[in-house]
Amino acid sequence: MNTLQNHAAEPDSALMHLVAHGVEEAFAALYDRFSSGLYSVAYLILLDHGESEAVVQEVFITIWQNAPFFLKDGGRVLDWAITITNDRAVDRVRAKQKAWGKSSSQERNFTPLHTAERQCR
Repeated sequence: MNTLQNHAAEPDSALMHLVAHGVEEAFAALYDRFSSGLYSVAYLILLDHGESEAVVQEVFITIWQNAPFFLKDGGRVLDWAITITNDRAVDRVRAKQKAWGKSSSQERNFTPLHTAERQCR
């Protein structure tokens, strides 16, 4: 059994601990576990495949870079990842709206975070 398969059974919190210490296999396991669901969350907001893929990539870069800080704050890994995804996707929508000259009163309604978790599991 390879190392990635060994990490696949680890709880999210254990994987984050390993990611915080630079274990790439644990990061890959988190990616395998969450990427599809996080893509769905981003797509619900952006309605664009390429933009959604870019958001997921940004989310995982953020997870890799900020894992030690997450450990200090605690919380559920999935909740943190969904929040980052939501924030990045909404930021992209707002940036496009600003570029198109739309006012904030014309912003679309976004999927609530509590429904997004269902997309990730």
